[in-house]
Amino acid sequence: NYFGGGCYQVGFSVDYRVFSHIIDNKTNPIQSEIVKRVAEQFTFFAIILHDPYIHKALDEKIIKVFKRMDIATGSDLLFFTLVDPGPAWNATAKERAYFKVFKSMESDIIKTYINNENLLYNNQNNIFNAFHFAHDLGITADLLPCIIVTQDFNANNIHVFKTCENSIEDQFEHLTNISRRYNNLKNNWKRANAILREESQNLNLCDGYEIITLVKNLGKSITDILDLVKPEHLDEDGLVRLSEILAGLKHELDQHRMISNDKIVNFEFIDQLYLKIADLLAIIHDIRKLDYINCVSLDVQYLELDSLNWLNQANKVFSLFKNDISSELYSTEDQSPWAICLTKLFEKEISLSITHWFRKILKIDLPEYFDRYQEGVEGAYYLNVDFNDGEHGRWIPPMIGSLLYSLKRKAPNNIERILNKNDLELLQSRGNIIRNIRNDCAHGVVVNQDSSMVLRKCLNELSNKHFFKKLYRLKCKYREKT
Repeated sequence: NYFGGGCYQVGFSVDYRVFSHIIDNKTNPIQSEIVKRVAEQFTFFAIILHDPYIHKALDEKIIKVFKRMDIATGSDLLFFTLVDPGPAWNATAKERAYFKVFKSMESDIIKTYINNENLLYNNQNNIFNAFHFAHDLGITADLLPCIIVTQDFNANNIHVFKTCENSIEDQFEHLTNISRRYNNLKNNWKRANAILREESQNLNLCDGYEIITLVKNLGKSITDILDLVKPEHLDEDGLVRLSEILAGLKHELDQHRMISNDKIVNFEFIDQLYLKIADLLAIIHDIRKLDYINCVSLDVQYLELDSLNWLNQANKVFSLFKNDISSELYSTEDQSPWAICLTKLFEKEISLSITHWFRKILKIDLPEYFDRYQEGVEGAYYLNVDFNDGEHGRWIPPMIGSLLYSLKRKAPNNIERILNKNDLELLQSRGNIIRNIRNDCAHGVVVNQDSSMVLRKCLNELSNKHFFKKLYRLKCKYREKT
């Protein structure tokens, strides 16, 4: 696999260097300045994010039209994508000034790793894939495959457009036209941001568009993600570096736990810390080639893609803990790294089912705005809970506790004749336990062995009562056109 571009082809490991120099980098200011000047000639950058196997049709389409897209995008738009454009394209591209600059960052050892069958991004050993990448940028699985658009890698927000094999050429044609029409916008992200919003209707051809605010800027977010797949992390010696990164995250977590005692809690930040720790432990699980143990037994065929990814993460971290290999990396006294994944799975499933029952009652247009914010709708509240919170197409569902409280007050005998009264009573009792554990994770409170066992028991009980199958029926009802 290659992280190539309409104007540049480069392996993931080399790409780490490209992005680290595009953002403000104090370690090599001269190299950074060279790369910045090269990058400044482009109006926009676009990253096509897809999984070559799951999105096989799109992958084949990109390979087929790569050369045409490369020529069409010209000198105003630079795009990157996970395909190998082949030797003919390399022969043409090597004469381009910016290609020479980026290519100069490659060393013999990195070239060796690009062709190494053990490369972490290798198709046969796809440990850290597009879904991990998307998750770390706050992009939900239902937006994949997608095009990430920015003008500035130092910016803290990105425009994300869902794509597919039938629309990608049209999307890039329009994106290229925007880049040419507004090429005076270089280094004016505020204006470029507004232009992308105005033009979003012409780019949103696959019914998926969000403006995502990042905790860090895009360049730093990408380099942090790719830091985990640099060549030195591929063998046992690399575990030393992984341990150092893990220790740093653990230290940050401990610092925020101290702050949380003073009632000042950055829930989102603690959430992200735990999820990054889970990502790291899952990678270590795969590198060590440990047994894969299911921490819960769920009806996976009824789960969302996001939920399946949470479940996969949870199982890997749980397996690592069970193998007792994590003790030197992360204390097994705190089960939070896999527990938080399970609570987010539960949160996702009820948000796309029961929460949408409330949204239907509150006159949100379904299925058009399923899992989406509907602009212009006022008063989509039940009690004090906003069921249409969000902006720019991104819907922010109520938290578990708010939903359960609203449901208790509404007190229906059934929901769509799918969930009966017994189901709803089970949801209240088990859901509130899961909510409490979810809150512990968000506050940085240690989730011990006993709590994690209760969490597993609750989810298994819900699954045994066919609860997730019933939620699936609700999801189908609200997302599908009749």
